[in-house]
Amino acid sequence: MSYLTEVPVRSLAARFNDRHRQVMELFPHDLPGAAKERRATSQVLFAEFGDRIIVRSAVAPTRLPDGARTVTESSSPAAGTRVSVRAVVNPIRRSRAGGVRPVDDIETWIAERTAGALEDLAVLNTNRRVDHSGRSPLIVETVDATATITDPDALDELLATGVGRARSFGCGMILIGAAA
Repeated sequence: MSYLTEVPVRSLAARFNDRHRQVMELFPHDLPGAAKERRATSQVLFAEFGDRIIVRSAVAPTRLPDGARTVTESSSPAAGTRVSVRAVVNPIRRSRAGGVRPVDDIETWIAERTAGALEDLAVLNTNRRVDHSGRSPLIVETVDATATITDPDALDELLATGVGRARSFGCGMILIGAAA
């Protein structure tokens, strides 16, 4: 079972670098795991969508600000179901010489990372922005797509763990909805 929590952006500090700390403050301080592993151990992912932040977690948050709400997330639809996909990702590739570079083909990049759970992925819209994570610029791309579910269990795992890098900076989350 997982939880989806919607938090108004206005209830959190404006500084991008503070978001991870503020999201983690929604949860009990005694989450399992070592201090630097608690987000991953409790499968906490978050992403900003306009005037709200969506948080997915395996543990229910206990300290919600005014205007926030939590719902229990149901399991993924059956195999063969066409769905809408919204993902907030950090689409980069590591180079052999060291360092990273942004990907040019977001459709291929996200299809590779969702293979086994989704197929026939068709990107409808993307929006790329650059935030600052402290040390270096952080590429954040919001992707709207449609896809067909191939394995609901694999999709549930993908939704829980996220895709790509920079998960503690609000990247990696995928939301699934009914296809239009």
